[in-house]
Amino acid sequence: MMTETLKSLSFAALMAALLMGGAACKNGKGKSADEAATPAEPTPVETAPQTPATQPAPDESSAPVEASKSELSPESQQAYETLAKAEVFATTVSFGIGQQTPQEIIAFQTLLRDADAKAQVFQRLYQEENPVAKLYALSGLYWTDMEAFDEKTAELGDVSAKVQIMNGAVRRSTTVNRVVKSNSANAVRLSGPEQSIGEWVKANPDIVGDPMNPNYVLDIAGGGYPRFLRDAASY
Repeated sequence: MMTETLKSLSFAALMAALLMGGAACKNGKGKSADEAATPAEPTPVETAPQTPATQPAPDESSAPVEASKSELSPESQQAYETLAKAEVFATTVSFGIGQQTPQEIIAFQTLLRDADAKAQVFQRLYQEENPVAKLYALSGLYWTDMEAFDEKTAELGDVSAKVQIMNGAVRRSTTVNRVVKSNSANAVRLSGPEQSIGEWVKANPDIVGDPMNPNYVLDIAGGGYPRFLRDAASY
């Protein structure tokens, strides 16, 4: 009886050992106990390369902007400086013995001939603080930019700053607005840059009166002074 009992116990222990061994094999997936107990190395995770942070674009609105200037020849640059510093608005040559053309008229004609300057240089001249320079600039715009001419004529129409004007050898004091636009009924009013003063005189005998001693008034708005400056009174 004891023998049978021992056999039963031995058989039960053997079965228990087999069951435990099978479980260990499942846990270790066929590896040894030591291998099964060793944790597997983690699989490295690939990460996408980081894109460098985009630098913000510079604020162009705060960047200094250089004022645009026309490229002038040395001769035109000297002419510009002459008009920028002019103290008198000279409109005609000096008549009589020793007749001379004022340097301001020569400078004006020099800028007007500069094909690379034209309207740009007279717009630049208009920005000068000197009121006489503005008068020369306005006369130049009459020939180069009629839209700007009309706009600047309106601007200067209310300016009463004192200026010196010279007709021939006669120099007198007046105001900017009177040079720009005369209120006289005899003021020359050209139809545009294409009309000369001589043509206007012939078309307006009732205003001019005696052709040998014409009775008319010049200003910039009507084209009289711009025409005189360009043609040096040769009309």
